[in-house]
Amino acid sequence: MPWFISRERLDPDQSEFVDQITHQKMFITGFAGTGKSVVMIHKLIEIYKGNPNAKCCIISSTHIVTGK
Repeated sequence: MPWFISRERLDPDQSEFVDQITHQKMFITGFAGTGKSVVMIHKLIEIYKGNPNAKCCIISSTHIVTGK
């Protein structure tokens, strides 16, 4: 995938998140264009490398409405 940002090009904070070992919910937040999807894919790659039978669920919100 030529458009995909390689692991080597992640910034230190993104790499640290991908390397964290966790067995709980994770929330990836940020403004548009900050690399949320790329970090998520790299995290999933690491999860499935460690456990090919892992089960992951991804939930995305494209529009958040706040009450007034």
